[in-house]
Amino acid sequence: MNESPDVFVSFEDDSSNYVSEHAVEEGEYEVRITSAMVNTIKGFIIVRVEIIDDPYAKELSCFLNLPGSGRDEKDENRNRGRRLDFFSCFDIDSSVSMNPAAQEPEGWVGREGYVMISAPKDKDDGYGPQNSIKRFSPRR
Repeated sequence: MNESPDVFVSFEDDSSNYVSEHAVEEGEYEVRITSAMVNTIKGFIIVRVEIIDDPYAKELSCFLNLPGSGRDEKDENRNRGRRLDFFSCFDIDSSVSMNPAAQEPEGWVGREGYVMISAPKDKDDGYGPQNSIKRFSPRR
């Protein structure tokens, strides 16, 4: 009979090695796209980014409205500008059509760019201080 030794998992060093995630100070940061999910029913793409030089900084999310999701022409034009700024920042070809059935835009994850991040704000929603993306910086 082949007996395997007992295997134990220890969580002992969790408390001494844990580092809390934190919001960062306002400023420009280099970020990397970690995920992008398309929601054609609600008309947006949600993009998550991480700050490259700070592994314990909280990830940030931003919404990009899909074409045609604006309430009026002014709103639609604002959406176009935000998408163009995003594409420029992450060097994404805006002339390539996206498959509406794809849940993740192809080739976005892993792209890097610079963004201006807001000062931390606490909305008293249980998540603590959070940053948001103020604007996408042009490609360098």
